[in-house]
Amino acid sequence: MNDYINKVLSNSKISFDQNKKTICFGYDNWIIGGVEKVLLTIMKNLISEYNLIMILPELNYNKAAFEIPDSIAVLHLSDKTYPFDELCTACCKNLHVDLFIGSANLNCKQLTIYEKMKKAGIKSIMLNHYFWLFPCWHEILYSKEIETRNKSLQYPDVIACLTNVSSKICSLNANRTVCVMPNPNSFKVQNDISYEERENMIVTVGRYDDRLKNLDKILRIFSEVYKNDNTIKLTVVGPVNYEKTFEKSLEQELLDLNLPSESIDFVGPQSDVTPFYKKAKAFLFASETEGFGLVINEAACFGLPIVCNYYLGVEDLVEFDKNGYYYQKEENAAKFLLEIFHDRDKWEDLSDYCKLKAGFFSEESLIQRWKLLISLVLENENPEFLLQQNQLACEKKLSNLEYDGIIKEYEKIVDEAAQRINRADAAQDFLHENWQNERRINQNPSFRYLIKSFIKKIFRIHR
Repeated sequence: MNDYINKVLSNSKISFDQNKKTICFGYDNWIIGGVEKVLLTIMKNLISEYNLIMILPELNYNKAAFEIPDSIAVLHLSDKTYPFDELCTACCKNLHVDLFIGSANLNCKQLTIYEKMKKAGIKSIMLNHYFWLFPCWHEILYSKEIETRNKSLQYPDVIACLTNVSSKICSLNANRTVCVMPNPNSFKVQNDISYEERENMIVTVGRYDDRLKNLDKILRIFSEVYKNDNTIKLTVVGPVNYEKTFEKSLEQELLDLNLPSESIDFVGPQSDVTPFYKKAKAFLFASETEGFGLVINEAACFGLPIVCNYYLGVEDLVEFDKNGYYYQKEENAAKFLLEIFHDRDKWEDLSDYCKLKAGFFSEESLIQRWKLLISLVLENENPEFLLQQNQLACEKKLSNLEYDGIIKEYEKIVDEAAQRINRADAAQDFLHENWQNERRINQNPSFRYLIKSFIKKIFRIHR
């Protein structure tokens, strides 16, 4: 392995300013978009103060999500011969890296990197860009890797989560203070777009070739809006492959919903979404699971009242009836949208608060938070107390809706696992054993009570 590392480093010709500390960002993917955009924003704002390295696996893709500036050293490591975590740690040791910033990604095989960094004497920050429960959907059904994930939480100096609810769940599993670091918004707040300049248009932005973004739900909601007011149009920004995603042609879907094709404008992916945010009067979002919801914050910068599906973490971004609405039933979404379009005073109140709220997530504000966090990790052995002292830790109490949402998400996970209980893998054995123990302890309880009790024991959820 040493020969391979020496070869990689000699070919890279990295030169550093000896007066600066060195930060390494390690990531297993650079081809999707959202996470990469945020990491790049953070790195660009650190260039003047630190030596920066980006370590990536060798990628066999024609185009990466974003180009990394030449001022950031990039190492591509092949993990075909040696594990990526071992290679990454070896490179960091050879380059005398002071801080490693990596992801809490879905690939549990790479989460051992934090243990290896700690043993090597390198400080680390684990950045969780996902809603904390999301990996469980994959891992708990197929293996005991949920235990690996929770074990990995003890090794980073700081764990950074995107939302308060994700931070709460993570802190319970990690039994430690967890930092809240929302995604910075690269858009500036726009105060110069009047109501009169806007069109009777709803805009939605996302990867709509992905079922999770629920384009079908957006179309159903819009059909209810259109029935009541056919002057309102919908613009869909992002890739759409409806037939592949929903096994039904888009033309047939519009026909079934009684929506004329001219009522909706499918504009495809756009390098600049600004014109669409400027023209619209409302933003509609139907994703059921998000790590943060960056497009919600983008739309808010343009004063667009938000109507979005309720998901865990959304309450950090959307304050009900202040800058928009979140819904659990589609018919309510249509009502909220019609209210926004038909009540100008309401629209202006929501729009003003959108811009005020968006300011809290500005790039300038959150980059200062990141710089403070990095300095605390580099300069202190145990930054947990200082995280609270500097208001970087989660202090917000979770709402009853958030607690209910946590329970519901875990119920879904356990239910899916129970349905697959005949699978002879470690996860099923793990769940089955705990489930049977719970049933023996509780004589004749209701199914819902059993589920909640089971969840609390496995994941330490305390209300």
